[in-house]
Amino acid sequence: MVSTQGAAGSIIRTYTLVNTGSTSCTLYGYPGLQLLGASGQKLPTEVLRTPAAEATVKLAHDASAAFSLKYADSTGYGSESCPSSASLEITPPNAYHSLTVTGAAGVIDAFGGTTQALKCGILNVEPVAADQG
Repeated sequence: MVSTQGAAGSIIRTYTLVNTGSTSCTLYGYPGLQLLGASGQKLPTEVLRTPAAEATVKLAHDASAAFSLKYADSTGYGSESCPSSASLEITPPNAYHSLTVTGAAGVIDAFGGTTQALKCGILNVEPVAADQG
């Protein structure tokens, strides 16, 4: 599940991870993220960890945890643009397998950089936390 909020020049999305396994699992830290193009190719992605307190989250079957990511939604560089992702690959903390989010939740137009150079694919991510929803 994904919820989206807009703020001046940026988008904040909260992604919910659900333990669909038959046993409990433990998450601690930040998820891995990779923007993917329409044919599954990797797009430029730079994941910046937002400093925040990390906590161990133990998930029973069907329990959930969440994390937020924030990205700029415009370049500020006139006609220059960055590629839009078609999907988002998420690797939960402490996991070796990724899941791929498609549809609107996987489409991200992440911009960034400095006034001297446009940089695409910058995602600011927070650590996984117990789901409050």
